[in-house]
Amino acid sequence: MFGVLEVGRGIQVLYEYVKAEILESDFFALQPKDYQRLEESERDQKWYMLNPEKLNKNYIEEKAAFLVNEREKYILLRAVHFINTSTAEMPVESSFLERLLYTKKFVPSCFFSSKPKTTNNDSRIIQLHDKV
Repeated sequence: MFGVLEVGRGIQVLYEYVKAEILESDFFALQPKDYQRLEESERDQKWYMLNPEKLNKNYIEEKAAFLVNEREKYILLRAVHFINTSTAEMPVESSFLERLLYTKKFVPSCFFSSKPKTTNNDSRIIQLHDKV
């Protein structure tokens, strides 16, 4: 049951932040100096930055990064796998965004509510660099 909820939440995160299919190679290990920007209690986890080219540019501020911990990374990858599997009947040339929108029709609407979202300690947008 929790696996279904995690995949649903992963689809919601992809829908909100991502514009293209993500692969394992799109996650870059956070550099030691960047861990200083995290809360001290979070520094003992392994964190990754999602390839900025895969992010929805309308949502991300300049010089910001989308970070995920190891758990969230695998949830997002499972969500991508679910999307690709559940849309296998779509034309081959269909983009990932088209597949994501198609999948959204079959995911319970509670994952896409416009109500304030609860905070997720497994992913976040942070400023990695000071603004000039």
